[in-house]
Amino acid sequence: MPNITWLIATYPAVPLTKTISTDGNEIKVQPYPHARRFSSETVDIPSISEFCKALNARQKSGQCLLKGSIKEQLNDEQRAGTTMSDGYTGWVCADLDGADYKKPQEFMDSIKMHDVSYVVQYSASHGLGLKKGLSCHIFMFLDKPLSAHQLKSWLMHLNFTVKPLRDGLRLSSTAITLSYPLDITCCQNDKLIYTTAPVFKGMKDPVKNRIEFVKQKRDVINTERIALHSPEALKKIAREVLNEKRVAAQLPPMKAKVQMVGEYEIQNSPGEMTITEGPKRERDFVYFNINGGHNWSYFHPATNYELIHNFKGEPCLRTRDVFPEYYKECVRERNKANKAPTEMGDELLAFCDDLTAQYWCGWYNAGTGLLHLSPARSETQIDHFMMAHGRQPLEQIIRWMRIFDPTPDAPVINRDTKPPTINLFTPSQYMRDAQVTAHPTLAGCPTIARIIEHAVGKGEILDHFYNWLAVMFHLRVKPGTAWVLHGVEGTGKDSLVHRILKPLFGEKWTVERNQNELTSDFTGWMEFALIAHVREIEIDSLEKGNIVEAKLKNFIADETVPIRRMRVDSYQARNFTGLLFSSNKNKPVRVPATDRRYNIGAFQLNKLEVTSEELEVQIPNELQPFADYLMSRKADRVLARTPLRTQDREDLMALSLTSADHVAQFILDGNLEGLWASLPDKATLAAAHGTTFLSNIYITRFDELMKRCLDDLVMRRESKLSRDQLMTIFSYCIGNVPQSPNKFSMYLAHHNIKLARIRAGTELLYGIKVEWTASEEFLKEVTQPVKLEVVAKKTKKG
Repeated sequence: MPNITWLIATYPAVPLTKTISTDGNEIKVQPYPHARRFSSETVDIPSISEFCKALNARQKSGQCLLKGSIKEQLNDEQRAGTTMSDGYTGWVCADLDGADYKKPQEFMDSIKMHDVSYVVQYSASHGLGLKKGLSCHIFMFLDKPLSAHQLKSWLMHLNFTVKPLRDGLRLSSTAITLSYPLDITCCQNDKLIYTTAPVFKGMKDPVKNRIEFVKQKRDVINTERIALHSPEALKKIAREVLNEKRVAAQLPPMKAKVQMVGEYEIQNSPGEMTITEGPKRERDFVYFNINGGHNWSYFHPATNYELIHNFKGEPCLRTRDVFPEYYKECVRERNKANKAPTEMGDELLAFCDDLTAQYWCGWYNAGTGLLHLSPARSETQIDHFMMAHGRQPLEQIIRWMRIFDPTPDAPVINRDTKPPTINLFTPSQYMRDAQVTAHPTLAGCPTIARIIEHAVGKGEILDHFYNWLAVMFHLRVKPGTAWVLHGVEGTGKDSLVHRILKPLFGEKWTVERNQNELTSDFTGWMEFALIAHVREIEIDSLEKGNIVEAKLKNFIADETVPIRRMRVDSYQARNFTGLLFSSNKNKPVRVPATDRRYNIGAFQLNKLEVTSEELEVQIPNELQPFADYLMSRKADRVLARTPLRTQDREDLMALSLTSADHVAQFILDGNLEGLWASLPDKATLAAAHGTTFLSNIYITRFDELMKRCLDDLVMRRESKLSRDQLMTIFSYCIGNVPQSPNKFSMYLAHHNIKLARIRAGTELLYGIKVEWTASEEFLKEVTQPVKLEVVAKKTKKG
C-alpha cells in the first residue's frame, strides 16, 4: 500500500497545469507555473485501480504528484529540503516524451511488463500534432519498495537496451548530456509529476480521456523482474552513446568529467552555449531556453547566478563557462544593486511587521549605527521607495519582527531568527561617543550636577540616583525600581528630564505620560522606552487609583509587559523601562511598608535658581562629560534594584498607611507607646465611668487594657491579647469594625494579624502574643503610678 503525496500550490494559488491556446494559425503552450509555496497531503492508496480514481479526483483541484516521501507535511511552505533523496517508494512512473510507440501497451510489451496493470495519463501536448511518438505518464505499483537510485538504474538500462527507446536517444539542447525518451529523472524523490489536464483557450481538448486504467493479470510489478545494474557501468554506456551522438553532430567528444562541488554535480568544460530565449524572471528565479530548447528547463536563483540548474537531471553548469557575457552583466547588476543609495553606505530595508502586519521601509547604516524606519501604507509605497533608491520592486515583501533590545551587544539586524528581527533601538550620540575613564568625576558637568542634586537630594540618595542612571545608560537593562521626585514647582524636575535625560538616552526612548493616561488599557508606549517620565502624579486623586497602583508595580518590576495597541492582539514584550515620577504633592504615590519598588527623593521646598545661559549653553556642553561619567562609574544592578531607606521614604510610607494599618503595625511591632498615644485625657476617662454608652465602654476597656499591657512591659512579661481584646483596641482606635468573630478575624488577617490558639490562665483562646517595647522617656512618665501600686500590693501581702 504505497504512500502517495499530493501538492497544491498556495503561492501563487494557481492550478498546476499548462495553458494551451491558439489564434487559429498557431498553437501556443504556456508552461507549468513556477509555484513557490505548497501545502501537501499524504494518503495510502491500496491498489492501482484506486490510484486511478484518486488521480482523476485530484486533477480537478489543480494538484500534482510528488515522487517520493516527504519529511513532514507542508502548510503554505517552500518544499526545498523536505524530501528524502534516499527514501524508498512503492510505485514508479514511466515518463515517455516522444517515444517511438503508438500506444502505452506497446511500451509495456517492449519492457516485458505486458501482464502488469497500469494507469496512463496522457501529456498536455498529446493529440496536438506538435510532437511525434507517445508522450504520457505510465504509473505502476511495486510489490515491495525500491530506492530512487535503483529505479533510476532500471530506467537507464531500459533506454539503452529496448530498441525503440535506444533509437530515440538524442543530444540534449546543451549537447553535454543525453535526452532520454524514457525520462530517468522521474524516479527522483523531489520530482513533481504534473497530472492535471491542460487548460485550453480558443480550442477544445483533443483527448477525450486523459487518464485511463488498464487492467492486466497482475496489479503490481514483481521487483525481481526489474533489472538492477551498476550505476558506474550505466554512466560509462551513457558517455559512450553521448560521444557517438556528439561526433555525429560534428562536435568533439566530451572528455571532462563531472565534479561534485558541495551538494551539486557540475559539468567541467562544457563549452560556450547560446541563450535562445530568456532570461525570464519569475519570482525568485531566472529561467532560460538554451540552444533552441523550449521548456524553460534551465534556471538559477535570482540572488545567486553562479550555477545554472535544470529540471532534466543534468549536471549543473558554471554560468561563467557557458554564458560569459551574461555572467558579466550579472556581475554589473549585482554591484549596482549592492551599491548603497547614499555615500554613507546605507542598507535599504523594506518589510512587513510580523505582529502588526504594518509595512515599513527605511535604511540602516552599520558604520554609524543609525537606523531609520518609516511606515508604508501599501506594497505600492514599498515599490516606490525601492525605485526611488535605484532598486527594482521587491518580488516578495518578507515578514520581520520589530523588537526593542537596548543591551549593548544586541544586533540591529538578525537574519538567523525565525522570523528575522530588526532591533529598533539605536544608541544616542552621547552613548556612542562616551569615553570610559579610570576615575570618573562630575567636574566637567557642574550645572547638570547642581540640577540633579536639587531635584533628588544630597548625600547617599544622590549617589543612589546616579547608580540608577548608570545601570540604564551603561548596561541598558531594567533597573527594577522607580524614582519619585517631588517638591514645590520649579525644583528642576522638568529640566532634569527635558534638558538632560532626553538628550542622553534619546528622544525616542524617553517617553512622557500624564497620570490620567495610566488608566488606559493601551500600553504601546512601554515597548520602546528606556525611561518613562510620569508627570504630576497623585495616585489618590485617580478614580481607579488602586488599579493604576497595581499596574505600576508590574511596570516597575516585571521583566516582560503586556503590550496592547489598537486593532492588534495583545502580546508580551521585554520590559527595559525605568520609571521616573514627578509631582508637586507630598503624597504622589502609595508606598506600603513592604514596598521594594520606590526610591523617594528629598522633598524640595525651594525653587531652583538657573539662568537661560546655563540651560541653553552650559548644559549642552556638559552632556558629553556627564555621559562619560555615567559610562565610567560602577553600575551596580543589585544596588539599583534595592530602594534606599530615607526619612522621606519613611514619611511617605506613613502617609500611605490607613489608620487601621497604623494600629495593626503598632501591635505587630509591640509599639506600646504608639497605642498609648490614643488614650484620652483623664477628665474624659473620669466622665466615662458609670455611663452605658458603647463608645465610653470601649474607652474604659481600652484604658484598662493599656494599663495591663504596661504592667506586662514593666514586669517583662509576654502579653497575650485575645480576639475580644483586639476588638477593644480597634473599636476604640478606629471605630466601625466588624463585630462578629469570624468577620473580625478576617479583618485582622487583612492587616497581617493572624490569630492562633493561646492559653491565658486556664482558658484556651484565639489571640496573639506580643512583646511590648517603649522608650525610656515614655516609661519614666507613665510607670510611677504602676510601680507604687505594685509596691502597695506586695506590702499588703507581706
